[in-house]
Amino acid sequence: MTKKEKRFWLVEGVTRREVERSLADTRFNFFRTRKARKALVVIMSIMIAIKIIAPLLPSDVARYVEFFGFPPILLGYFAVRSSVRHVADSPDELLDERQIKVRDRSYMHSYRIIIGVFCLLIPVISTQVDINGGHFVKGGLWLWNIWVALAFLMAALPSMVIAWNDKSKEL
Repeated sequence: MTKKEKRFWLVEGVTRREVERSLADTRFNFFRTRKARKALVVIMSIMIAIKIIAPLLPSDVARYVEFFGFPPILLGYFAVRSSVRHVADSPDELLDERQIKVRDRSYMHSYRIIIGVFCLLIPVISTQVDINGGHFVKGGLWLWNIWVALAFLMAALPSMVIAWNDKSKEL
C-alpha cells in the first residue's frame, strides 16, 4: 500500500480503506433500501427524542433509559451511517460527482434542521441557567440528556438526511 492509500481524514473521521470498503460492501444491503433507510431515520429520531424526555418519565423508567439508552443510539448511528455507505463522512476525492452533490446537500439541510432544533431548545435550556452565576441551577440530568442527544443528532444528521431524501435504491 502506498502512503496515499493509508491516508486518514481527521475531520471526516474516516480512512480511505474504510470508505472504499463501505462503497463496495454488500453485507448490509438490507439496510440500504429506501424503506429500511427511512425506518432507520425514524427509529433514530425516536431514540433521540426519548433520550431528551427521559428525565420527565417516572424515575424508574428514566433510570432505565439513562442506563440502556446510550448503546441503541450508538448502534443506530452506525447503522444509519452504514446504510448510506459513509457518503456523508467521506472526503471529495473518494466520491463521485453525484455522491458529492448528495453529501453537500445533506449538510445544508442538516444545518437548517440543527438551527431549528436549537431554536426550539434555547427557551428550555435558558430556564435552567442562573444568569447571574452562569451555571446550571436545576435539571442537570435533563440538560445532560439534551446535550448528549444533540451531539448524536449532529453527528448522525447528515447521514439521516441522505437516508431520508435519496431516491436511489442504493447509493
